[in-house]
Amino acid sequence: MLKGRGEDAAPVMAQVAALKSELEANEVRLGELLKELDAFLALLPNLPDESVPIGKSEADNVEVKCWGAPRVFDFAVKDHVDLGEALGQLDFATAAKIAGTRFSLMRGQLARLHRALAQFMLDTHTIEHDYLEVYAPYLVNAASLLGTGQLPKFEEDLFKICAPTPSRCTSFRPPKCRSPTSSVARFSPPTRCRSGSSAIRRVFAPKPAPTVATRAA
Repeated sequence: MLKGRGEDAAPVMAQVAALKSELEANEVRLGELLKELDAFLALLPNLPDESVPIGKSEADNVEVKCWGAPRVFDFAVKDHVDLGEALGQLDFATAAKIAGTRFSLMRGQLARLHRALAQFMLDTHTIEHDYLEVYAPYLVNAASLLGTGQLPKFEEDLFKICAPTPSRCTSFRPPKCRSPTSSVARFSPPTRCRSGSSAIRRVFAPKPAPTVATRAA
């Protein structure tokens, strides 16, 4: 338009070019700030309910409900690890040769009990309480763990497979929350799911403890 009127358009064109460069630089900076914001928000814990008492240690916890009473024995109670090893049914040494530390190998009645507990849990919830049984992948991607609060907090506790796409071993919670069955349609009740899975985590403890255990989720 300026050229059509015989005026010098160079200053305006230079200003437009400068604005374009500034816009591109701001877009890059905005992307960096959004990444920093996401990283900060990922570290924030869930807000506790207003009814949760404020305390400095577990001694300040309030007992909400109690079922039964702890059993009292007239002998020294042994740890389950000591019992399993003494019976020859829990073997950490062989598991370490097979897979490394922090794994366990179960034999005989203990292996049968391990399987039976998972079956009992699944049958109770699916048959008696109408839960949907789901068999989900043991490996999940970073997005699944981030969306369920496992990352970045527990990054150092997870076993990781790097190729071709980084995946991590976990429990049933992340794949359950990321699966299509977890999508809650408007005005519809959420789907209640149950699965037996192996919670594979790196547990740092003075004494080896089984870290591959079937659990409810």
